[in-house]
Amino acid sequence: MWRAGPNTESAFTLLEMLVVLTILSLIGTATAIGLPSARDRIRFAQAGAWLDNMLTNLRGQARRESRMTWVEFDPDAGRYRLAHAEWRALPPGVTWVVKSDRLPIVASPTVTFLPDGTGSGAAITIRAGGYSSVHRVEWLTGLIRHAHY
Repeated sequence: MWRAGPNTESAFTLLEMLVVLTILSLIGTATAIGLPSARDRIRFAQAGAWLDNMLTNLRGQARRESRMTWVEFDPDAGRYRLAHAEWRALPPGVTWVVKSDRLPIVASPTVTFLPDGTGSGAAITIRAGGYSSVHRVEWLTGLIRHAHY
């Protein structure tokens, strides 16, 4: 009498394939939702580093050249300029709020550094997505400090 041997062919059932495709689509959706947040984090970090470097260099220039220097901001137009130079674009994708502690030289919010390294005092808030930080210029020392929120 003839008997059928064990089935040596393996295959996936339709149900197993659907489960795998569902899991892959959930992973893809979760990754796609997280991408804008990663972009915001990168823009935020780059804008914060740019701001700190620009202010530190401006303070160093005031001390080195023994003359007052400043940066003027126009956050509504997304631009800034250094001591009456040409306007330049602020880093994109970030919201800027600039509050100067002292009377500005010009109508727009400014951050001023004197030859001895002291500053005018200012608070510059940057935001991108859910990220936020405040960069402060201390008026007495001219030092730049920031805190993330």
